[in-house]
Amino acid sequence: HLTAGPAGRYELRHQVGEGGSGTVFKAWDTQLQRFVAFKRLKNPDLSENADVILQEAKTLAALQHPNILTVFDCGADEQGAFVVTEFLEGDPLDEVVAETRFEAGTVGEPIMQILEGLIAAHHIHVIHRDLKPANVMLDEDQNAYLADFGIAKNISDPDLEHKTQIDEMVGTPHYMSPEQIRSLTIKPQTDI
Repeated sequence: HLTAGPAGRYELRHQVGEGGSGTVFKAWDTQLQRFVAFKRLKNPDLSENADVILQEAKTLAALQHPNILTVFDCGADEQGAFVVTEFLEGDPLDEVVAETRFEAGTVGEPIMQILEGLIAAHHIHVIHRDLKPANVMLDEDQNAYLADFGIAKNISDPDLEHKTQIDEMVGTPHYMSPEQIRSLTIKPQTDI
């Protein structure tokens, strides 16, 4: 197995996902003897990646909620910056809905869990900014978890206007809110 992190602490077993910003591996934490999700940004430039990945880790660490993946570790090694979260046996919502039909009576609970996770994030002034089916994980019991807070924005002073600048257009175009596309003020409704 490939190793990563300080002193090769994490054994990267296999790739489980890949997005626009990074690659996620199922990894074995040799120190705590448990499986974790190890995310490494694609661009190996440490100076750029360290800020982005450490911001995601800080955002996730502040979000303690049963429907948000828990962060365990973050840092950088010779291959770049990384963040380590709990490993979830499950699939992204976009893959689940492509293969499975939800019955009317079963779709409400995952939706409520997603909303509860968003409420927790919004309560501490964190806007996800990239909420989409690929960033929601479902476990085998159909419990929902918000993932990938890599472009989340902390608007800790709600009295200030927090606009998405034209030169920092972030998110997935098909899932962006009108205020993100138009560079208007973002607020919790941006995620909703």
